[in-house]
Amino acid sequence: MPNVADGKAATAPAQHGLGRKSEEGKLFGSFPGQVDRLILDIDGVLVDPSSSYYAVGRKLLSREGATLSDEDIAAFKWAGGFNDDWDLARAALGVFRYRQRSGDMRPLSALLTPDAGLPCVLQLVGGDDPGDLSAECERLYAHIAHEEITLVEASLLGQVAARLPLYACTGRTREQTLAAFAAFGLSPQAFVSCETVKKPNPNALLPLLEGSRFALFVGDSWDDCLTSMHAQALTSTQLHFFWCLPAGASAAEVQQRLGRGGQGACIGLEALLWKLLQP
Repeated sequence: MPNVADGKAATAPAQHGLGRKSEEGKLFGSFPGQVDRLILDIDGVLVDPSSSYYAVGRKLLSREGATLSDEDIAAFKWAGGFNDDWDLARAALGVFRYRQRSGDMRPLSALLTPDAGLPCVLQLVGGDDPGDLSAECERLYAHIAHEEITLVEASLLGQVAARLPLYACTGRTREQTLAAFAAFGLSPQAFVSCETVKKPNPNALLPLLEGSRFALFVGDSWDDCLTSMHAQALTSTQLHFFWCLPAGASAAEVQQRLGRGGQGACIGLEALLWKLLQP
């Protein structure tokens, strides 16, 4: 279970000058005036996956002398089709083996076809595919899941939950989803996990929009944004997608994300939650 932020009363984020620190907690872009439910991705939004999911991928690759850098992870996530971290680990190991055998050292971004996901990588690497790694990944994850760190204070999320129903659209399993919310002392009104359907399939989001007029979905990947755009085309709900970017993201990165999709961006979930608490 993730480590819970301390129980001190939440206070509004401080305003800073320019520079990397000033980007933390900042909200970019337009904000919808009416929201009747908040739908959250979990990894990269509520919980930092670097010490769990990404650590599992790194451990698997390290057994063969390979590395999985932050830049590699970003390349997979930004290409699309790698919302499942076990698929990402499989693709990364397959690409490493392929490069070792073929000598093809093109940048990872040149090897990934946008939105094509794992099937395209498997076609590229052929016999270098390590096969389904989900069982091994789950075994490794079980030993380090408790090391996950939450990205927002429980008290702040609780204040928002008292005003708006919380939902989850995630690539986690049902058990992992409930554990992530339990770390904040909360339960989602409803959620769609990976056992049901995987993003960017719009059916990962559509059941969570039933009965809503104005919904806000917060995610951190291109697959999240695609899910939102696909779902919006199939529903009368006014659906707004906000990028949740890591601390240290630059204004240029924010503009790049917004140029590809979504209505706005925040550096960390905190700024968005404070906005939702305003009268």
